[in-house]
Amino acid sequence: MFIAIDTSYGTLNLYRNDNLKLSTLIANKIKKSPIILLHSGGARVLEAMLIAESQNNIYLETSFSILCYHNSSIEQDFAFAYKKIGTNRVLYGSDSPYINLKESISFTSKYLQKYNFLDSEIENIFFNTAKNIGYFNE
Repeated sequence: MFIAIDTSYGTLNLYRNDNLKLSTLIANKIKKSPIILLHSGGARVLEAMLIAESQNNIYLETSFSILCYHNSSIEQDFAFAYKKIGTNRVLYGSDSPYINLKESISFTSKYLQKYNFLDSEIENIFFNTAKNIGYFNE
């Protein structure tokens, strides 16, 4: 069983809830079950990366964020974070139905190619990581 935490939060309640702080509180107690930081921390992706580096059962997930921050300086930070922790700890997420599934897959593929991810790393993000943590069965 895995734990998924929405780590990108906006709206006027941005400072009411600190889901990265929540992630660290959970990670200090949970050492074996996978903890997935949904949206890779959003604008705080580098903080999410530091959390993931601290414990091998913590993963980053791509949905919404790389599309949301497209053409910003933060866009590069996602690629840096994914390479830093290793693509075996990054999962693809589409954020469907909020983002069209085909659009999401296409955008993410182009994004990963733009930042020179190897085919094997792209395969990890789109499939192998989820398979290896038991997210789905073949």
